[in-house]
Amino acid sequence: PTNPSDTTYTPEPDKPLQKYRQYDLGFEAGLRTVVATDPSFDPYSSSDLLASFALAATWTPLHFDIVTLGLVGEWSPGASSGVARGDDTSLFIHRASLGAQARVALGRRVYLHAKVAPSILVVSGTIDDPAIDRPLEADSATWGLDATGGAAVLIARAGDPDAPAF
Repeated sequence: PTNPSDTTYTPEPDKPLQKYRQYDLGFEAGLRTVVATDPSFDPYSSSDLLASFALAATWTPLHFDIVTLGLVGEWSPGASSGVARGDDTSLFIHRASLGAQARVALGRRVYLHAKVAPSILVVSGTIDDPAIDRPLEADSATWGLDATGGAAVLIARAGDPDAPAF
């Protein structure tokens, strides 16, 4: 109608708040810090902290109301350096894991998560001894188990809230 007085105004109802929705595929990046208290780490660092970059991909095919279950794969390269008996040292670690992950939505922007993932660790250590013409190097591989829990908060999104682009 051209005249507003011809009709009665009825506002659109508010949309109910939706719970956080974990989409089937996800990619994550962040910082991972390990506290290494074993004395064998001391020549490679002045502290007990080993920082690494973490890249992960998730696939969550199972959705049950506020709970999602899926798989997660992660790769974390990290490095540290120090001094042992006056010689420069360096340590490089590759960690790769594949495991299961569960998430529980507490609201539209907050969820709790837990992950259990067996992992393989490949470690390379180097000591630069100026008394010889080449560095001393050693490589080793071992396994580990990553059991992680935490909370996440969605800070921002791009696109339509019902179908975000990012």
